[in-house]
Amino acid sequence: MAELDGRWMPPAYEKNPKATGHDGMDYAMLDHFFEAVRSGGEAPISVKEGLIMTLPGIYAEESAKRGGEVLRMRYPWDEDWKTEW
Repeated sequence: MAELDGRWMPPAYEKNPKATGHDGMDYAMLDHFFEAVRSGGEAPISVKEGLIMTLPGIYAEESAKRGGEVLRMRYPWDEDWKTEW
C-alpha cells in the first residue's frame, strides 16, 4: 500500500486534518451527505448510485467465499431480485 500525495484532495478540505481516507474524498462525501440531512437538501449521490458502486464488492466477496463461483449480479430494482443467494 502506498500513501497518496494529496493532489486529489478537494480544495475545500485540504487544510482539514480530519479529511482522510481515499485522499479526503471519503470525508468530503460524508460531510456533504450529513449537510444534506441537516438542511433537508439533496444528497451527493442517490441510494441507487450508492448501490451501483457497493453491490459489486459484496457479490465479489460472496464469489470468493464460494471459490470463485460466477454469480449473476442483481439489483433491488431488477424484477428477479431477491434477498437470498
